[in-house]
Amino acid sequence: LLVDMVKDDSVEQFEETTDTAAENTEVEHCNAVSGACERYLHKFAGAGGESPPKPKLSETFFSFLGSFTGMAVLGLISTYVLGPKFKLNVEVAAFGAMSVLIFSTPKAPLAQPANAIIGNTLGGIIAVLVVECMQLLGLESHTSSCAALSVALTIAVQEQSNTVHPPGGATALLYVITPPMQALHQKFIFAPAFLGTAILVVMGAVMNNLSPGRTYPQRWRFDDSRPVVELKGGRP
Repeated sequence: LLVDMVKDDSVEQFEETTDTAAENTEVEHCNAVSGACERYLHKFAGAGGESPPKPKLSETFFSFLGSFTGMAVLGLISTYVLGPKFKLNVEVAAFGAMSVLIFSTPKAPLAQPANAIIGNTLGGIIAVLVVECMQLLGLESHTSSCAALSVALTIAVQEQSNTVHPPGGATALLYVITPPMQALHQKFIFAPAFLGTAILVVMGAVMNNLSPGRTYPQRWRFDDSRPVVELKGGRP
């Protein structure tokens, strides 16, 4: 009887210990989830970064002059050369965004020729490949999925090739959602994706350098930097 009582007490103590441990684990898990949610929501308050300085009026004049001239040249080439002779077009929406980078922020890394030309051409290549793959799979009607995949892949490839250029995402989207552009097939990669960018880069060099305070490009070469390696403590 005494042995049975001891066994019963041991079982009860073990069960109590197990229950306590389970409760502690559940509490720790809840605290971890709560802490993660709090840190995530806190990010919406912003990092407290400062706004960029307002440019001088004279610099805004050169931004206006450069973007106007660049877009006008694209329009003239499309209207009188590429359109009539080759049925191609380099006057597309993505180059409006590209003009902001090249003519308003000529020192920005994302505005440099390698980023612009390679990054935008990658957008065209990826969009053409994604559309053709979706057609082979019989999924060409899923335009939204195709568009999302094209843009996401463009960003991923740009990042890993160190050629991030935001208009490249617009170029990829343009091909997917515009049937006349899809009718160009692989020609889309040459024009507008590559050729239009090359023209704007040349115009960027011509027009930006008219300003005494500007030098474009900051670099011509392709900068294939090594990826950042995190050391102990989370510091690069």
